[in-house]
Amino acid sequence: MEYRNEVHEQSINCSSNTWYLLDSTLKINPYVNIDIINFKTERSSLICKPNSNLIVTGIFYSLGNSSKNNLIFETGPRFSFNDLTLVFMTLILNDMSTAIGYSFSFTGTCKGTLEGSSIFNMDVLKIEQASNLKTYNSSSIQCKNILINETSTISFFNDSLLSSNKIMTNFGATMNMYNNSTIECDLLNCTNGSNVNLINNAIIHTNSIDINNGTSLCLYNETFLDINNSLTLINSRLDFRDGSRIHSDSIYLRPTNFALFSEKTLAMMVSNFLSFQLSFTYVLTVEKSPYIKTNFLILDFLGGIINVINRERFDMPLFVTKNSTIQNLNEISIADSIEQFDFIYSDEQIKNDFITPKCKILKGQLIRCGSNIDNTLFCHIIGMSNNNNNYIESYCNEFIEDYYLVPINDVHMIVVRSELSKGVVRHEKSNKKELNTQTLYVTFGETTVILDKVTDFIHINVTSQIPIDITTNILSQLSNQKQIFVTFSSSKGVLFERYLCSNGFIITSKIICILNATCENGIFDSTKGKCQKCQDTSCAKCTYDNQIEICQKCDSPYDLYDNICMKHSICKLSDGNTCIVCNDGYIIKNKVCVKLDGKCQIERNGLCELCDPIFSSLISISGECKIVENVIQHSAQSVIECNKGYMSNSSYCNKCDLIQEECDICDLMFCTKCLSSFVISQNTKCVTSSCNIANNNFKDQNGNCFPDITNCEIVVNGKCVKCIDNCILENDTCITNYNNTFCAVGTSWGCTRCINGFYYSYNTKTCEQCNSNCQTCLSQSICLSCNEGMFLSDHVCKSNDELKESYKKFSNTGSGCYQCNDGYYRNGIDCKHCDISCDTCLRSSDCFTCNLTNFKDFEGNCKPQTDLIGCAVQVTQNGCSICKPGYYSTNNECGICSNNCKECTLYNKLNAKYILKLTLAILEWIPSVQNVHFGRSQMKVVPSVKTHQFGG
Repeated sequence: MEYRNEVHEQSINCSSNTWYLLDSTLKINPYVNIDIINFKTERSSLICKPNSNLIVTGIFYSLGNSSKNNLIFETGPRFSFNDLTLVFMTLILNDMSTAIGYSFSFTGTCKGTLEGSSIFNMDVLKIEQASNLKTYNSSSIQCKNILINETSTISFFNDSLLSSNKIMTNFGATMNMYNNSTIECDLLNCTNGSNVNLINNAIIHTNSIDINNGTSLCLYNETFLDINNSLTLINSRLDFRDGSRIHSDSIYLRPTNFALFSEKTLAMMVSNFLSFQLSFTYVLTVEKSPYIKTNFLILDFLGGIINVINRERFDMPLFVTKNSTIQNLNEISIADSIEQFDFIYSDEQIKNDFITPKCKILKGQLIRCGSNIDNTLFCHIIGMSNNNNNYIESYCNEFIEDYYLVPINDVHMIVVRSELSKGVVRHEKSNKKELNTQTLYVTFGETTVILDKVTDFIHINVTSQIPIDITTNILSQLSNQKQIFVTFSSSKGVLFERYLCSNGFIITSKIICILNATCENGIFDSTKGKCQKCQDTSCAKCTYDNQIEICQKCDSPYDLYDNICMKHSICKLSDGNTCIVCNDGYIIKNKVCVKLDGKCQIERNGLCELCDPIFSSLISISGECKIVENVIQHSAQSVIECNKGYMSNSSYCNKCDLIQEECDICDLMFCTKCLSSFVISQNTKCVTSSCNIANNNFKDQNGNCFPDITNCEIVVNGKCVKCIDNCILENDTCITNYNNTFCAVGTSWGCTRCINGFYYSYNTKTCEQCNSNCQTCLSQSICLSCNEGMFLSDHVCKSNDELKESYKKFSNTGSGCYQCNDGYYRNGIDCKHCDISCDTCLRSSDCFTCNLTNFKDFEGNCKPQTDLIGCAVQVTQNGCSICKPGYYSTNNECGICSNNCKECTLYNKLNAKYILKLTLAILEWIPSVQNVHFGRSQMKVVPSVKTHQFGG
């Protein structure tokens, strides 16, 4: 054994059984270019003892031809290197050892192990040629780029951490993560048959993941992919199991095999959009109850097979989205043996013209597939209560029939509230399909809650005007291993197995009523907790008083007299306690039927409430039966409708002439038709018809009569609206001998168009002359066309001479400008000045070219050339073509580079700013964080690590 405190060598040759034992420092002449440290035979070792330093600069290691040679770092040594390659070698870092350098390569079936919070820090790490690297017990690898190649493997165990900018696996390489291990990276790229396995709460935090060409991504046992930007998986396999999850902004999937296996629920949460394409004979396998949630879903089926295993009908739809685009749904294959399952739910209406016969769209928002599809709906409750219509499916917020309530996730407890404000409960058979016999449920009224995802407790609170029924199968289905408490409360009570209870609970095999235990029929046996029949078989409901059974209600045809049931003969309708309606000819007195005297059927307190229906016109007025004449329809105590010419005052039928002598037909207290020669006025009174007044010889179109109006052809409501020919209407009067020399078209209404050079004045009712420059006009100040040698500008006729300064070409018509000079722009057929900064323009401030002292910027504005700095050549109207050193060119302008930069481009400047801001933000964040929690896993930040690489 060779012991050295300091070694200064150009090369080290280790023969058989040679050991280097270091207590302080091994320095291998950093100033000399050393080529090789060679372990010539097996089982040679280089051991760095506690607190020692191994410093290697610019050396390539080729250590023997067997991985049985060892490079071992014991408690706390420090290993520094520049560009190091291990061949046929085993590297072991123990107990807070540190290895820092630029590039490290494992090749030739090398093995590496990091134990006890050891640190591996470098820019580039390569693992090639079937090499294997493992990290344990909070050890960490920190590097910019990692390449895992050629069937090599890297594995992380027990809270290990990998921090990197870019990780690449290729050609059958494998990356395994176990037991709360964490990877933080900017990009994970896996291709060409690679394998990525996350097991037992492992976590990957990354910006993007790119997986393609036969790669396999597997997540087992509550692992987590946290992706800021996107996940792309093409022609590869994706496998979820046992509550694993993916959170991403966007996901694009074109898998060869996509499998979801989980008793948990949420598998993917996609913030932006999920694009999923299934083609050829590729398979989508779903087992048990996972689902995928996204804001926008794009599905395209070019073939492919959907296989569903052990999935309950009440599980969440496989895809839950706010909006969707679904194509070629008719191309997928679903086996006949697959029971119906909910495939896709969308908040917005689903549009799909090509749907397979194996699927059906419900409510316009849910696609259900499989065999024997029915219309039963499942409303999934968000959280632990359905307060405020807290459902995934928006149609559950409205009134729907045939539905079940289902919690989304496994919940400790759930509170279900229901309001039956009108006391309406359907008694016809429900159309919703029966559940599996093993499914736990509780039903109250028409609402059924599925309990399979409830672990301990459910409370039901019902508001109703009548008692409701409650049923459950937990009494027979639950084993001793699982117990669920069902508590309930209702202001009107809950009917359970024939007894009424306002508050109580059900637990496994017992039903316990806490408050107001009463039976609908029979009597409540508190010892058995059930309703029993009364001893008296004719008694429907009874109670105990000093251990003596007292009847409260009798079965039909018995009546209750002094708590005894007696058979009735003259009672037509009984409530079991007293007679409500007697047979004809009898009246109720003192709760019994006695024979009638007179015409009354029901009498109370000496007053008749219902007269004998044998008398058709007999009603009770002030408790006395009286005959009412001229009646068509009446109730027991009032008149509803009278004969023609009569009106009802509730008790009698009075003649209509009591309202007014001229009234013929009336309704309530108003006349609806008058006698002949009278009409109804606006105040519902009968007045003399206008056609019966002297000199009213003219009848208008409404049938009213008025005196003649001279020269009027049509009269409405006493006013002339049209005159005869050769007259015009003015102030409701027809003026004769109307003649207007300048009118081109005239009617009995007046002149409708004047000759050219004139316009119609509504003030003078004549044609007035236009301005002398106008050929036609709308008024004295508004010209419509101009005389020859003039042009129209803003409804004013101007001389062509005014355009001599600004025009270049006249219009072929001789009026107005066809093309303007530079510095002017066309406005109709006029030319107007451009802005002073323009040489030519399209509009006043919209410059086409700038003047000689300005240049055109990126937004098209003309700015002074003196504003442009950093230009290496003469600034022109187009800006600067070449910028000085220290400036970058963008859109014919120059921008200054960042400090200490001689030359730059716009991209580099923006990228540098981004990297600087990101680095400063993270460096400020690291010292203040001790433990960062991600779900059940924990990432430990090591305060002693000063270096943290960011950027490319």
